[in-house]
Amino acid sequence: MRIQKWLSILFFFGTIAVFALLTLVLPKQSFSENENRTLTSFPTIRSVEDIMDRSFMKGFDNYISDHFAGRDQWIALKTQLDLLYGQKEVSGVYITPERLMQKTDTPNEQYINASINAINEYAQKYPDKTVSVLLVPTATEIYKEQLPKNAPELDQKLLIDSVYSQLTDSIVRLDAYRPLMAEKNNYIFYKTDHHWTSYGAFVTYSYNARSLGFNPLSLNDFQIEHASYNFLGTLHSKTQYTKTGMDTIDLYTNAGNVQVVSCIRNNGVEQTEYPSIFFREMLEKKDQYSVFLGTNEGIVTVKTNASNGKRLLMFKDSYSHALIQFLAPHYEEITLVDLRYLTTSYETYVDPALYDQVMFLYNVNSFITDSYIKNVTWSIQDQS
Repeated sequence: MRIQKWLSILFFFGTIAVFALLTLVLPKQSFSENENRTLTSFPTIRSVEDIMDRSFMKGFDNYISDHFAGRDQWIALKTQLDLLYGQKEVSGVYITPERLMQKTDTPNEQYINASINAINEYAQKYPDKTVSVLLVPTATEIYKEQLPKNAPELDQKLLIDSVYSQLTDSIVRLDAYRPLMAEKNNYIFYKTDHHWTSYGAFVTYSYNARSLGFNPLSLNDFQIEHASYNFLGTLHSKTQYTKTGMDTIDLYTNAGNVQVVSCIRNNGVEQTEYPSIFFREMLEKKDQYSVFLGTNEGIVTVKTNASNGKRLLMFKDSYSHALIQFLAPHYEEITLVDLRYLTTSYETYVDPALYDQVMFLYNVNSFITDSYIKNVTWSIQDQS
């Protein structure tokens, strides 16, 4: 019995040692395509303080965690063990029979108030422009009845109403909650990703089109392409849970005369022009959602062959990417600004005087934790 006990101990520590050795000697990646994020690099010691305050050890722990051999398999094993012990929330993801859903972050009241003030200030600065706000509830709100019992979830509808009540009267309040709730039995959110689907974006577009000054196109006005049947999104990456099945990505192209002629991506250093808003090469990668406009970028400008004089400036998160395929036929130009990726005023790259409409589009979970929206009030003069 004692020999068996010692053999078990030796096997356990031997296994750990083997994986630790593999972690150190195997080639390292700087970016995890599976998790769609940059991995921690090996920490450097710049001074004695790095050792004394344990910052080096913290960095080393993060490095080992990111590069541990068989990381994806360990994540999958942890998820299964957590489920076995009755947990329904794993790594910030609710696991249900129907879908994976992102746990809503704790609202940062300071950020929320700063964002509201900035949006109001922006609308007051440009009284000649139609300024609108679209806050999109996530799947966690739309399918709250599928959540584990007593899950501590935010009432997103209540938060949206609260934010809208604090906006100045001139701002157009767009509604994503009603159309998404009305279509909840259809495919409006991915099962393995935190984004809405193209159809979810379509029903929201259709519901709000007249508030933006145009009549919506119908489904029959688009050519619908089932571009992928094997999409596994960010929530799958966090859990490696596969029982929900894979997602389908649909691309909508206007069948009428107005077509996209260019998509210009600007990273603040250089800009590159592409012929389409669909980056089909991304369908061969893990981050297939980036088929819409490509990976996140600070400035993206979409131009069409329309000649109606309408130009839209949008401050946004990645939920906007799936919406552009529907908005594009109604504008000569749409410029999307992701303030998270800019270190200077957006006016460095975009002249707001060229646009007659401005939209702020964020999903609720993004809006309540975003510290960058307030930067919309930065001007070039402020930084000179």
